[in-house]
Amino acid sequence: MKNSLISLFFLFSIFALAQGNEHHDIDVLIFRADYQNALIEVENQLDTQPGDPATLCIKGRILRGMGDVNQAIQLYEKALQKDPTCERCLADYALYFMDRSDLKKADSTIKLIRAPKLAYTEYVLAKLDLKNYSISAIIHLNKSIALDPMMAEYYGVRGSYRLANGMSLTAKTDIDAGRALDTANLFCKLASARLHAVNGDLISARILCEGYLKADSSKAVLSLYSNILHHLGRFEESDAAIRKAIDFSGDNQDLHIQWAEQYYDREDMDGVCEQYTALLPLLSGPENAEKRAYLQREQEQLCNPNRSSYYYQRGIAAYNLKDFETAIEIYNRGLTKFPNSAMMLSFKANALIKLKSYAAAIPIYQKSLALRGTIARETADNSPDY
Repeated sequence: MKNSLISLFFLFSIFALAQGNEHHDIDVLIFRADYQNALIEVENQLDTQPGDPATLCIKGRILRGMGDVNQAIQLYEKALQKDPTCERCLADYALYFMDRSDLKKADSTIKLIRAPKLAYTEYVLAKLDLKNYSISAIIHLNKSIALDPMMAEYYGVRGSYRLANGMSLTAKTDIDAGRALDTANLFCKLASARLHAVNGDLISARILCEGYLKADSSKAVLSLYSNILHHLGRFEESDAAIRKAIDFSGDNQDLHIQWAEQYYDREDMDGVCEQYTALLPLLSGPENAEKRAYLQREQEQLCNPNRSSYYYQRGIAAYNLKDFETAIEIYNRGLTKFPNSAMMLSFKANALIKLKSYAAAIPIYQKSLALRGTIARETADNSPDY
């Protein structure tokens, strides 16, 4: 049986090479986030193939993983000057744009590949589809596995896709297959922890992440670890983990968005505003215009004390936390500035009811009803999508 498995592995490896995946072994190291050894391997290839465009771009991918983005971009551009049709280069360059949330540039770059032949290209196409919430991601993932069935990463990503779409059993099959191929693959490790979390086993997910962190304190591991700690109610540790992720990778849109969402989930509006302030400077350039405009509207409504929504949202947060005294205090401050806010009056009365102050609540309800004609305007004031 063992000899049969070795023979099968050998056949799959030959098949992968035949499909143009001669960089398979370096990609395995990259997908483990083992950039030091990947760099040694790619330098060895460049010694035998000096100036090979695909290999130069893979070196750029490695350097980007090590934090040397400027040198990586220079290698991408140098390689594409030598061969503007280099499939691996275009796929890696598209992945670079995707990682910096420039999805339009990523899309236009990957479309320069007229007829994809590489498993890696299908993998990048799948990741772009996932960013765009396109169901065609699964098609590209299936193709990537068909072209290179020995790459653990592709199974991990497909497993995560299935997990996100409620297919836990098939997700586990993919994730287990990926881990069987390469126990050190970072994405498969994280997918395994996510599977535990989705199935409600947050303790096992936390333990897995803590084990991974002993070997790899990368952005991806720290981000997941922070999210798991958040859902366990360990907020200080969650904040420390995501702060470390930001320190590790530099300011990152996705991390600040995640942190803002975690603050929002725990009803901490000041924390949300702190992350909005950190996020806005990262949304420069025309590719982020729509996202930046939305965030500015949110920031204006949630973070500006000269807007009634500032007090309304914070009062709701305190109310949701069952801190009714604080909710009333916030509404009182808001009503000092906006005495005719029907929504704040109504929720202040609700908080008084929770405190069994029925007599005090009645006239406030009556005033709120008299001002009910302002509700539509106030709703618009409190929602950027209204």
